[in-house]
Amino acid sequence: VIVVDGGKIVAEGTPTELAAHSKPYQALVHEMRGEFNALVEK
Repeated sequence: VIVVDGGKIVAEGTPTELAAHSKPYQALVHEMRGEFNALVEK
């Protein structure tokens, strides 16, 4: 997985590695889960 922020690569690795060490990846996953939960609640 490659994480891009503002047009620049900010991290790359496996999902497990990124979840443990990459704040931008963690924020992306958190945001995606929130959007998914909002869709499910509708």
